Amino acid sequence: MLNTKSEKLFVFNFAILTGIIFSIYFLSPLRMAIEKPFYAIKSYLASYAGDPTHVVIVGIDEEDIRRSDEGAKEFSYGALNALIQRILRDNPKTVSVLLHSQVYKYDNPEREVLYSAYASYSNVFFGVFDQSKDQLQNLTSDRIHKTILPSGISRRYREEMVRTLPVRSVSDVDQQPYLIAQVAKVAAPEEFREFDLYLNQVPEKEGLKSVVLKYYRPEKLIKVSVRDVLSGRVNHQLKNANVVVGYSAFRNFGFRVSETTFVNTPFQFQEADLKDGSPLVEVIATAMENLISGQYVRESPVFLNILQVLPVAIFCWFIWTLPVQVVFLILFLSLLGLIFIQSLVLAYFRFDLPTADAVMVGFFVTFAASILRAKQEITSRLRDQESMEAQARLLSLQKSFLGNMSVTLIQTSKDICSRLVKHRDYFSKSADTQEAYANACNSALEFEDYLGGIQQFMSAQLDSVHVKVDSVQLDKIIETIIKRFSSRIDAKKQTIEIDLAVKEIQSDATVIDQVLHNLISNSVKYSPDGTSIRIGSVLRGDFVLLSVYDQGPGIAADEHEKIFEKFYRVKDDNVYRIKGTGLGLYLSRYFARHLGGDVTVVSEKNQGATFTLKLRLR
Repeated sequence: MLNTKSEKLFVFNFAILTGIIFSIYFLSPLRMAIEKPFYAIKSYLASYAGDPTHVVIVGIDEEDIRRSDEGAKEFSYGALNALIQRILRDNPKTVSVLLHSQVYKYDNPEREVLYSAYASYSNVFFGVFDQSKDQLQNLTSDRIHKTILPSGISRRYREEMVRTLPVRSVSDVDQQPYLIAQVAKVAAPEEFREFDLYLNQVPEKEGLKSVVLKYYRPEKLIKVSVRDVLSGRVNHQLKNANVVVGYSAFRNFGFRVSETTFVNTPFQFQEADLKDGSPLVEVIATAMENLISGQYVRESPVFLNILQVLPVAIFCWFIWTLPVQVVFLILFLSLLGLIFIQSLVLAYFRFDLPTADAVMVGFFVTFAASILRAKQEITSRLRDQESMEAQARLLSLQKSFLGNMSVTLIQTSKDICSRLVKHRDYFSKSADTQEAYANACNSALEFEDYLGGIQQFMSAQLDSVHVKVDSVQLDKIIETIIKRFSSRIDAKKQTIEIDLAVKEIQSDATVIDQVLHNLISNSVKYSPDGTSIRIGSVLRGDFVLLSVYDQGPGIAADEHEKIFEKFYRVKDDNVYRIKGTGLGLYLSRYFARHLGGDVTVVSEKNQGATFTLKLRLR
């Protein structure tokens, strides 16, 4: 639900921005630019599926050129004519010869001789490159009707990967037949009719209709050398095959020639040199294999694209409920999985599902989901901050109230004690009045301890323990604490034994006083009348262990950790008879750990207890 005007405005602006970006994406070359690297990866993976069986490539390499004529730099028209004659002896279905413009000059009279020699052959085709429309009209006239333009590759093809090859021109001016389609029409009439129907549905681009290539692994292509053909070693491979003849030797483009004998394909790294690409004859042969076998790639229908984009959008939306690091890992693995699935579709169903569309939709859905998640996290943090601030204010009020109340009550308790001491003689008249006097004093001290515990607890709750390290005299602190409990100790006829091996450390005297006050107070309260309480210290490495041993009711092993929990009291009738808050041990451990130490207990039921305060020596 959009609860505020700003939220509605944000959604409206985001929708407008998304519409503008996607309009630019679909109407500009951006879509194709993003798709190209993905197509290269998919084509590379899909090339492992399927084996070409209809086209044989006769590559002219440097060795063939040297053998054709001693001292020759190129494969001459005469050598080419002899090669075609030898191929035709093996009864191929079609023969296509690529006349690369660097080698076979268009103004050479031998070209006319070559054309005339095969004018009567309906299965022999010649491919020419880089001619003006007037020249092409002449070259493809009825007089030389076997000369056919093999490819309308952009002049930038020396930098770009070959993804599509033209098979039909729809221009009234440029009615040129294209080699790939003409060969397929002769070699596989049924497959060509099906392809021609499909081609009618393909949108034109710059007056051309093109076919998307399904590449095969270079090592899977059927390739033979001129030497093999002339020797007759491969005549069984040429029989009833579609033969494509062209240079497999690299020839670069020249000043007046924009066509090279090599092109970029999915089988080379991006930005690699053109000579690291594939021979153009192999790309033309791949396109022929696609058409003859019906393995050409179909443009994916819109509904298929929607079927792939919709799950991607839903997936990217809901994945943002996971941690951010996990999201990025899953998105990366999902992209790899998507490319792999699209490669399988390309290999076995021959549909090219655009990866770029899924990536763009996924990116925007992810972006929108991340913004929403950020908004929710900010809202949640603000809510938590408000809650913490409210809780802090409440704690401050609690501290102020309880602090003022406890100070007032402690002072009242001290006034009562001082008045009792002032009128001590009055209570010494009889045993009953003496007992009432002792009970009143003990009750006042217990009440003072109770209020002191509340003050310590509020200080801990507000995390206001500030450690001030200085020299601490342990013996003096213990003596001061014992004086506080002198009346209670005397009343219970208890004795205190002190044996300190270490009397001085570097720590906070106030905090240590609070901890030892709680430990000694517990020992005095819970120890029976007439018993002894021992306090001692020993040195253990860099720590001082200060122990308080009593002969009280003891603590069962399963409660050794529980007694350090907030408000916890041992479930024992003897214990419950004695007043307490359940905070003393909790606070003792809390304060000790602030000093870098701890408080532990060793005890058994009915065997007394030893509480040990562990403190750093310095």
